[in-house]
Amino acid sequence: WQQGNLRDVYLIHTETGKRTLVSRQRRGGASLSPSGNFVVWYDWKKRHYFSYETATGVTRNVTAAIKVPLWDEEDEHPDDPPPAGWVGWLEQEGRFLVYDKYDMWQIDPAGAVQPKCITSGLGRLYRHSFRYVRTDPDEQFVQNGQTILLRVFNEQSKGSGTHFYKMGEPFVWTPGADATGNYGITTYFKAAKQLKLGYLKGSYQSSYDVFVVSAIDSSKRTTAAGAATTYKLGAALQLSQINPQQQQYSWGSAELFKWKAYNGKWSEGIVYKPENFDPRKKYPMICYFYETHSETLHQYQPPAPTPSRLNVSFYVSRGYIVFSPDIHYT
Repeated sequence: WQQGNLRDVYLIHTETGKRTLVSRQRRGGASLSPSGNFVVWYDWKKRHYFSYETATGVTRNVTAAIKVPLWDEEDEHPDDPPPAGWVGWLEQEGRFLVYDKYDMWQIDPAGAVQPKCITSGLGRLYRHSFRYVRTDPDEQFVQNGQTILLRVFNEQSKGSGTHFYKMGEPFVWTPGADATGNYGITTYFKAAKQLKLGYLKGSYQSSYDVFVVSAIDSSKRTTAAGAATTYKLGAALQLSQINPQQQQYSWGSAELFKWKAYNGKWSEGIVYKPENFDPRKKYPMICYFYETHSETLHQYQPPAPTPSRLNVSFYVSRGYIVFSPDIHYT
């Protein structure tokens, strides 16, 4: 059942060519710290991150103090679950950043400082996930004091939003502050020297277009943990209208549907309805089921051939209801 190969990890001295074994039979990769003092990897069996100190040869479990899962909690394959995600290294402090299902953590590879939840556990509390967006393609390391962009995903509404955060300061965020809406956001891009942001935004009914925020206001806010910089997004300006021909065709709508499954747990799915849907009429319905898709509620689906799954837009446009339930298994 195991996917992927097992590997031995070595350090190689670039001047002498000397090889030092770090870890045997390691699943997944490993990462070298900016200074070269530590090698870090995720152990799929033990479900924690470990560090190897190059000067002493000591290996440590550096996330043992974290009580929330650091693996993919949604993974149901008959295999060890993969890690929730790796972010990268902080250059100055020699720390590294990882994800749990919702939040982001800062870890000390030396194990001297306790792990710190960068997002203060607010993601898990409100069921919003925070994910770092690398807007500079040449960036190698995250800087302390750097203003970073986080993509916010609302697990309940399936909407997306954006949030700016200054590394090293208290994390200030409340639900709705990120302007999470009933749409999906994909590619981000940012001005090199200003906090001006562009992105692609769309929904099931609107193909992705280019938007930019006209300005971002920042201010200082006093919290119990100290002063924090907060940012406010200005009004978004739409720069493109790439798909006007869609107005000539019957399209449809998408909505989230919830029900209690036979095991007593709540499940979700998406109901796609034809344009001008009339609840008094009967419609033919197609069920498409494979894995989970409710997170794609606000994803645009062009009427194009697909390699395997049902082309939803094609059938909804022709008067069908399409139901795509999330399928969970053990």
